[in-house]
Amino acid sequence: FLSDFGIAKALDGGLNLSLTGTAMVGTPAYMSPEQAIGEKAIDGRSDTYSLGAVAFELLTGRQPYSGDTPMRIALRHIQDPPPRLTAEELAVLGLPTEVGAALTRAMAKDPANRFTSPLDLARALVTAAGLPDPLAVTQTRPPSGETAPSPGHAPAAQERITLATPSGARWSKGLGL
Repeated sequence: FLSDFGIAKALDGGLNLSLTGTAMVGTPAYMSPEQAIGEKAIDGRSDTYSLGAVAFELLTGRQPYSGDTPMRIALRHIQDPPPRLTAEELAVLGLPTEVGAALTRAMAKDPANRFTSPLDLARALVTAAGLPDPLAVTQTRPPSGETAPSPGHAPAAQERITLATPSGARWSKGLGL
């Protein structure tokens, strides 16, 4: 589950926000253009945009758009071109240009030009960074402390997800499928 704590903070601060759908609700720094203009038919591509905005901030230390008011920030999401990671930023981060291109695509103004889902964006980012797909399901031996099933007795589809970190360390989590 994802939650927007900016809304909770705004409500706590006494701002007159509505959760009934009659007002724009969300954090302007991460709002897709279609959300900022109040479109009713929003799909997962809006989430892809927001994830792109969060990833941009995580990589650069700055939000994609700035402004002196929440409305100015929302308007920049609607009107300004998607932000781009500079060659210098990518070099400092040790990332290829494909990572910057993926974020630019994620924050395309037209939802039809974005990745179809946040998962597609995540896969594009790990592929561009040269990392293995973190959602690839693989069979692994049980963690220490667990015993392997005896021959001829396989557990019911006990699959594991294995994640590799940039340092090469591996982490596994059983799914119990």
